[in-house]
Amino acid sequence: MKFALLDQSAKLAKQNKQCMSIDELEKIGDNNDEERHPRNCGKMNANMDANGQRTPYFDGGLVKMTKEGKFPYTSTRNNNFSNRNMMGALCVANGNVGKCAAGEGCSKAIEDELLTKYAHENSDGTAKAQLVQEIEQQKAALKAKEDSLNAKLALLQEH
Repeated sequence: MKFALLDQSAKLAKQNKQCMSIDELEKIGDNNDEERHPRNCGKMNANMDANGQRTPYFDGGLVKMTKEGKFPYTSTRNNNFSNRNMMGALCVANGNVGKCAAGEGCSKAIEDELLTKYAHENSDGTAKAQLVQEIEQQKAALKAKEDSLNAKLALLQEH
């Protein structure tokens, strides 16, 4: 939420103010005034620096990543205009999870994963029969392992 909304609510709270609701914004009447209102947090207008000065910049500081994986992101604000499309990806590795292949960037790894998933889907988004069959085989193998481990556990508990 810190990165999605730039901590606007917390920054306004320090001034004993809060983000305006949609109903409050609609009561303004003039769409331009509504769009530019300094407490319109939906348009990121309430972002301010430590001195309370409105600013288009945001310093997120250092953030410790605690979950491994690949995380794509986009700036919806800058995507509001056709010539400022800002996207990226963040990869957080834990062993082999979240790692990218040597010489390959995180965005490329995410794109490859999506293309692989796409290749295993029908046009309506449902899984192709081959993939369903593979998953069923994996589930059966896991069930067999579970049964085997449960049998060994039962033997150990008897002794």
